[in-house]
Amino acid sequence: MNEDKRNQLTRDIDEKKKRLERDMQDAEEELRGEQQRVLQGLGQRMMTVIEKYAKDNGYTMILDVSSPNTPVLYASSGIDITQDIVSLYDKTTVNGGPATTTAVPGTTPRPTTPGTPRTTSPATPAAKPAGPGTDR
Repeated sequence: MNEDKRNQLTRDIDEKKKRLERDMQDAEEELRGEQQRVLQGLGQRMMTVIEKYAKDNGYTMILDVSSPNTPVLYASSGIDITQDIVSLYDKTTVNGGPATTTAVPGTTPRPTTPGTPRTTSPATPAAKPAGPGTDR
């Protein structure tokens, strides 16, 4: 076989290999997309079943212990304590002064009023335990 023919065959082989690799990549992307679509549909149907089961059986929360990334599958809105915690935080004092609020998603922080007097109570010393040689 002459050298020109051999070079042409080598180029043809290289071109066909590249085309095959591209076709494989396209097929893999299509497969991933189809898998994602199927899993998403399955997940949505499963969540409907889980939510119905939870409501029918009085559960307030269902956890998926097999997945540490998304352990909560269902949570009743009745167990959301965010507003209670924010209110309690707002009532609590920090270092003897009014608590400052930080933004909590879904809430509007209330600013502290400048010039509000700080009230502190003196620390009560702890009673000393009776030791040897003391009359009590």
